Amino acid sequence: MASLRDIKTRIASTKKTQQITRAMEMVSAAKLNRAESNAKSYIPYTEKLRSVVASIAAGNNGSLKHPMLQSREVKKTGYLVITADSGLAGGYNNNVLRNVQDTIEDRHSSKEEYTVIVVGKVGVSHFRKRDMPIAEQTTELPDQ
Repeated sequence: MASLRDIKTRIASTKKTQQITRAMEMVSAAKLNRAESNAKSYIPYTEKLRSVVASIAAGNNGSLKHPMLQSREVKKTGYLVITADSGLAGGYNNNVLRNVQDTIEDRHSSKEEYTVIVVGKVGVSHFRKRDMPIAEQTTELPDQ
């Protein structure tokens, strides 16, 4: 049976662990709030860009000849996959990679029909292990 000193030490250790966990949660919440406010600051720009592109596409009664506005056959599909480099985002990474993997398996029969653009070490290692075509990869991006 454990002595009184061992029990007290264990209780103190548990309390310290809880305190550290709360501090980590507060830091993560602050980072998330900062990221959300940064994302929301782009909304006016996005709306204006959308209206400009829509007005260009609708202008001249369809007589506008721009390569990006012409319909053409889809020869290759690109998938942009954003995963974490490391950290406590296991559930997110797994869900994203599973969704992309299922989509590719459903829509494509060969590797020549698609390519992947990957952000994050987790995604890069996932697609390399499965010998899937990676067009571009970016890792070790800062939090900001």
